[in-house]
Amino acid sequence: MHVGIIESTTRTLDLYDEQFARVLAGAGTPEIIDAVVAGCDTITAALVVDGVDCEVARAPASATLDPRRDRWVLDLVVEGHRAGRPVVVPREGVNAVFHPATVSGRYVGGLVVLARGDVSAGFVRTVGRFAGLYSLVAARDLALLPPGGVEDLPVIKDLLTHHTVDSDLRVRAARAGIDLSAEWTVAVVGPNSRADPRRIRTAIGDCRFDLVSIHGGVVVVMAGGADAAGTASDIAAGIRRTAGIDVLVCAVSVDHAASGGVMRAYELVAEAERFLRVAGRRVGAVDVAALPAYVSLLKSVSASELADFVGSLLGPLREFDAATSSELVRTVAVFFEENMNTAATARRLGLHPNTVIKRHRRITELLGGDWGDGASAVNLRLALSIDGLAADRPASSLRDARSTVQ
Repeated sequence: MHVGIIESTTRTLDLYDEQFARVLAGAGTPEIIDAVVAGCDTITAALVVDGVDCEVARAPASATLDPRRDRWVLDLVVEGHRAGRPVVVPREGVNAVFHPATVSGRYVGGLVVLARGDVSAGFVRTVGRFAGLYSLVAARDLALLPPGGVEDLPVIKDLLTHHTVDSDLRVRAARAGIDLSAEWTVAVVGPNSRADPRRIRTAIGDCRFDLVSIHGGVVVVMAGGADAAGTASDIAAGIRRTAGIDVLVCAVSVDHAASGGVMRAYELVAEAERFLRVAGRRVGAVDVAALPAYVSLLKSVSASELADFVGSLLGPLREFDAATSSELVRTVAVFFEENMNTAATARRLGLHPNTVIKRHRRITELLGGDWGDGASAVNLRLALSIDGLAADRPASSLRDARSTVQ
């Protein structure tokens, strides 16, 4: 091990102390991770992931670290998550280090860094110190520590966490301008690598959405009316306009707000937002009611499990498509959408039916002869649907993905 690769103790401690002070002053993860990479010559790139192993922030912006697109990154994170300890792996001339982050024994994510040269135990401890900064930010945003800066209306969080609405909560809601007899929509804005939740909260407030709270590590909005798709689109467009960032917004209309409907709606939309992020979705406006029914059934699936499932079914087709001019993934998706009618599939794709038949034969070679029958067909349809949900596109087009699985 070469001592020369480790930053001097004084410089590292000074950098940590500076960033610790910034966290206490309200700085978010993107700001901290930028400063860590800029201040440590040994670290060439860094990535922070959250408790479901999805990206929170990366530095520099051009870094290729991506747990959704680069499987080795996800494998590194999952190994450290499961082991509950740091993991070091060599990677293309550098060493990748993942250090998990916890708050009161609860896994909240961790820090991945790419480092030049050899990695010593001292350097891993240094990475652990910086991962601890993210623990502080996560604790604040998960409401495990009091948030600095802007205070949320306590009544909003009470509505988000109470199964029943007693007379006291109803009165406090009315005083805050929340008429629980009216129609409401609950929206969740997913984490973004370019802005922490409080910056997003401020941006939403600038868009004249007044009932905004940070709850469970995400930004939650209560908006009047029952137009979930329109609310999600308005929030996403407003954040893009005021903060210059694209985000994932999921929304659902509230049933029976006066009897705990706000909490039920929040739980539903938060589960959907988490699933979409785990699947790889980053931006867009989504009406949760338009999502396939299976989304709620897969709410506990991990990022690694989902990637394995989709990759095992679509991976061989994608590899063949990448090496040839064929479009096997699109062909099988359209084939299912056209009720397994070869002629209709050919018309939709603008191909001769014989070309579609040849592609079917290739799909059979890659996936086996039962890919269009029974459980194999159900699994393939599900993988195609999940892959469709992961695409960053407007909520209205989710109906196309939904029709793949019935």
